[in-house]
Amino acid sequence: MPRVCFAPRRVHLSATFCGLCALAASLGACDRASNEFVAPPPPAVTVATPQVQEITRFLESPGRLEALESVEIRARVRGYLESVEFEPGLEVEQGDLLFTIERDQFEAELKSAQGRLAQSRAALTLMEATLERVQRAAAQDAASDLEVLEAEANQEAAAGSVVESEAMVREAELNLSYTQIETPVTGRVNRELVDAGNLVGANEATLLTTVLSYDPIHVYFNINERDLLQLVEENGRDSDRRDEVDVLLTLADGRDHDGIGRIDFVSNTVDPNTGTIELRAVFDNADNELFPGFFARVRVTRSTGQAMLVPPEIVGRDVAGSYVLVVNDENIVERRGVTTGPLVPEGRVIEAGLEATDRVIVNGWQRARPGAPVSPTEQAGE
Repeated sequence: MPRVCFAPRRVHLSATFCGLCALAASLGACDRASNEFVAPPPPAVTVATPQVQEITRFLESPGRLEALESVEIRARVRGYLESVEFEPGLEVEQGDLLFTIERDQFEAELKSAQGRLAQSRAALTLMEATLERVQRAAAQDAASDLEVLEAEANQEAAAGSVVESEAMVREAELNLSYTQIETPVTGRVNRELVDAGNLVGANEATLLTTVLSYDPIHVYFNINERDLLQLVEENGRDSDRRDEVDVLLTLADGRDHDGIGRIDFVSNTVDPNTGTIELRAVFDNADNELFPGFFARVRVTRSTGQAMLVPPEIVGRDVAGSYVLVVNDENIVERRGVTTGPLVPEGRVIEAGLEATDRVIVNGWQRARPGAPVSPTEQAGE
């Protein structure tokens, strides 16, 4: 069988290899082009100029409310409590009967004292008649000087006994009156602290109830030395002008009390331990909205005038102090140190550090960095 020989077939790999290399080179060039860094656009922020408007400045301090009058009703004599004559928690008028204590013992003591007074007066009448007789006898040399002196002494002793007896009668009358316990002030009465049938006034003046008068009502509060100096500078030292200063109250639930109070007392010394001075304001309380014991935020009117305001949330603070972020003419962020004033309903007062034309970042300030560019947009309405 004849042999058949196959000649090897040459594959031209050189052309194929070159093609692959060209493809790889082109792909590498594309990757290099697509990986070139492109800076992100500046962050968008909203800017606005500070508001300039008239505001009222206040001194603020926590305060506590106290009744205009607070009276403890106590038993002033010893005896059994017979009755309670009021409804707890209601209004009572001055002179209203609140409690009665048994009277029999004190009526008897009054009669006894009156009897002793009658005896003393009778004895005085006798001693006066005796003195007169002895004096007539002495004028006729029928009585000695010693007898006259003795008669005069007896008369004076009888007169003293009458004065003492009269005092005992008065004391007995007072003790009898103390069995009818009346309120000395108009106000709201507390509950009875002792029930009828109990012995009161045995070893002490037993507390029976309390009566509070709180229309009007007082508010006590303290201000520091610096605020006191500002208040004096703006309103003068004349104590007659203190009632011209408006005082406002914010209650615990955040509501502002409708009434306006007036300062009616300023302490005569600053507490050296706290550096504060106590003041008191008086408020009308006809609707009984304010109760003794309430705590409230007191705001004392300082002055009214123009002020520069920014939203309070944009004011930052670091080791260098308070600051806001502004955008300059080249749209670069700048840190602007400011001196802040009080927080008022309209915003945070800026005392110094800003101009009325500054563009302050009011939205997007979290994305802004001092020295970096931003894309500002004017706040609507500016």
